[in-house]
Amino acid sequence: AAFWRIKELRARGYNVDILTAKSKSEIYISEFNTDDPNYHLIQSKCCWHIPYSPLLLERMVSYGLKLISSNKFDCIEGNYIFPFGITAWILSKITGIPFVLRHAGSDIWRVYNSELEDIFKQMIKDTTKIITYKESLPFWNELNAPESKLFISKRYVPSKEFWNAGCLKQEKAVFFHKLTPKWNWAQLDFFGSQLKQQRYQG
Repeated sequence: AAFWRIKELRARGYNVDILTAKSKSEIYISEFNTDDPNYHLIQSKCCWHIPYSPLLLERMVSYGLKLISSNKFDCIEGNYIFPFGITAWILSKITGIPFVLRHAGSDIWRVYNSELEDIFKQMIKDTTKIITYKESLPFWNELNAPESKLFISKRYVPSKEFWNAGCLKQEKAVFFHKLTPKWNWAQLDFFGSQLKQQRYQG
């Protein structure tokens, strides 16, 4: 979904930077052109330190600060709560740029009922918009999330309402997301046909 959504945004004239990561187990990178100057990939190797860890979050935040220092972004969108959503949240807290959170689905229930509950609540409090789905509304109602923060999106196929998510003013955004080979050709053909339909209708 991320691939097609960004392709559509760029086709509409938006400038979108992508900051993502590749784990050691992933041999697939993405369908994006990695020579694209707006595509930023955090590799699996990191500096040696004690105690050792990949420092994925820390490195994405650091790289995000570098991007923000040389670009004027109107919003930061974090796709998936961890680690991309929290990366966007931290960057928003440091820079004051509005933060939009897009979750995957049932992950919100698992995160909420875990040791990550408190930081997740703070992210919800600080976000400008939560891009969610109709099936997830009972969760947000249980949390008493302000209705003004919720944007109901169709799954995978962006509708024309998607472009009014409420954060873009000067048609520029930085995009944090996980890229995987989840789609098979049948799904891609369906998604492409839907985008073509939206283009002609919009």
